[in-house]
Amino acid sequence: MSAQKLDDSEVEQLLRSGLTQLRVVEILKTQGVSVSQSAISQAISTGRVKVDTGRTSGGVPWRLKPEHRHRHAARMLRTQARLDQGLPIGKSLTGQVRAWREALEADDSVVHYDPDTEEGFWRVPRRPGIDLWWYRDPLVDDNGYPVGRPVN
Repeated sequence: MSAQKLDDSEVEQLLRSGLTQLRVVEILKTQGVSVSQSAISQAISTGRVKVDTGRTSGGVPWRLKPEHRHRHAARMLRTQARLDQGLPIGKSLTGQVRAWREALEADDSVVHYDPDTEEGFWRVPRRPGIDLWWYRDPLVDDNGYPVGRPVN
């Protein structure tokens, strides 16, 4: 296979059709184009390929600090949100998100975010009737009363 320039419009079209980055790599290889998944990811990150990566599909109710954006808890919350919306996730994430959910369920806990800590994320006890999803609801206090406005 010869090295060819990545056709951004073709990659964008394939991704928008619902294919994963790895599947796009496989398809392009059958066309004689040698490309890596990281090259596709970089094309998305730099804006050459415009497609929803799922990072804005919800799941994280906080404005995260840059050093916390790629932490495991943030990735799992975004992944679970994609599943809840009926969107596809990568094969490698399926087992990870299942194990993460099972651990939260076993402890009856949820994810809490504290931007002023190095770790950022903590597992805390679920507040019955208040924490209704996988995270500590930042807009409601321990008595169920509103304490803030949604983050845009």
